[in-house]
Amino acid sequence: QPDKTDLATLPLEEAARQAAATIFSLRRHRLELITGEAGEQVFGAGLGAALAEIERLEQEYLELFLGKRTVAVRTVRCLVNPQEGKKQYIVCRFSPEAGVVPANDLSGEMVSLQIEPSGDTACPFEATRRESQTAAFRIADPSECTVAYGSSVLARAVLPLYEFGRTVEIAVPRRR
Repeated sequence: QPDKTDLATLPLEEAARQAAATIFSLRRHRLELITGEAGEQVFGAGLGAALAEIERLEQEYLELFLGKRTVAVRTVRCLVNPQEGKKQYIVCRFSPEAGVVPANDLSGEMVSLQIEPSGDTACPFEATRRESQTAAFRIADPSECTVAYGSSVLARAVLPLYEFGRTVEIAVPRRR
């Protein structure tokens, strides 16, 4: 593109040479700002803004040589309702071409959820047989949940799952 102040059109090689020189000039100015050689006029929040603007300009010029790259991030929420006794679930499937696909679509590799209950559902407040008034209470089991894609583990957490817990009777305090 011709410069706004100049109507002459440069040959492609000369325009590429000028763009490359501008990239190197931007990098030199960034280094001068970072090392403090540019003087003491730029500091604090102004330094961050200047560095961000230099980065933006450099990316615009680099796109002339390398092409434009666009990255899109998409968040997908998959709901798993644990069932008592079932410890492994197929959450969804992932295809490198199509992204996240439903669990019944065999074109992608499965993303699985493995649940390992700890069995630790002890309750110190459990009512004895001689208590007259009791209330039912469900105690969650702290289960280790692992989400895996193929052979790689994506996430691991210990979560309280009531489906693997147990129901206990707790004594209700008497009113006087």
